[in-house]
Amino acid sequence: MKSAPTPIAITSVFDYIPSYSNSFVSVVTDQPAPCKKAFSFGCKQEEGNNPMNYATATVQAATTETQDQRKYLEKRLQEVYHDKRDNLEAHFGIIDDDAPNGPAELAERLKDGKYTLRTGDRYQYWHWTELIQWRHPDRKQDFEGFEAAKKDLQSLRQKSLDTIKIDDVKAGLDAVKALEAWEPTVTQ
Repeated sequence: MKSAPTPIAITSVFDYIPSYSNSFVSVVTDQPAPCKKAFSFGCKQEEGNNPMNYATATVQAATTETQDQRKYLEKRLQEVYHDKRDNLEAHFGIIDDDAPNGPAELAERLKDGKYTLRTGDRYQYWHWTELIQWRHPDRKQDFEGFEAAKKDLQSLRQKSLDTIKIDDVKAGLDAVKALEAWEPTVTQ
C-alpha cells in the first residue's frame, strides 16, 4: 500500500520558486524575506526603512489670498472672453438661427423665405438638407469682419491675462472689467 505524500510547508511563493520572471515582474530571491510567516501581519520593519516616515513628509502650504484672487480673475477672464466671442459670432452672422421645430414651422419658414442655401467650397455636404441654412436672407455672414474683431478680442484678453499675472489684483480686476466693456470696432 502506498503512503500519502509528505506535505511540504511552503510559506511563500519565493520559498517554492527560487527565481521567477515574466514580462511584468522580475523577482530574484537571493535575500530572505523580512517575514517568514505567510500572511503575517505585524512584521517589524528594518530600522530606517519605514516608507511612512512622517518626519520627512512634505507639507504643502495653503494658497494665499492673492493667489486665490488671481485664480478667480483668470477664470472670470475666460468666462467673459467666451461670452464676448459667442456674441461676435452672432453679430457677424457666423451662426445660424435655430432649425424649425416641426412641420408647421418648417412650412411657414419655407413659404416666407427665411432660409438661405449654402454655396461655395467652404462646406462639405453629406446630405442635401445640410445645404439649407436657417437664417434670414437679409442677415449676411461676414467672416473677414469676424476674424478682425476676434483678433482684437484675443489681443485684449492676452493683455488682461498679463495684467492679472504680473500686476496687482486691483489692476487685474480693472482688466477684466475692460474686457467686459469691450465692443468690436469692426462693424458688419
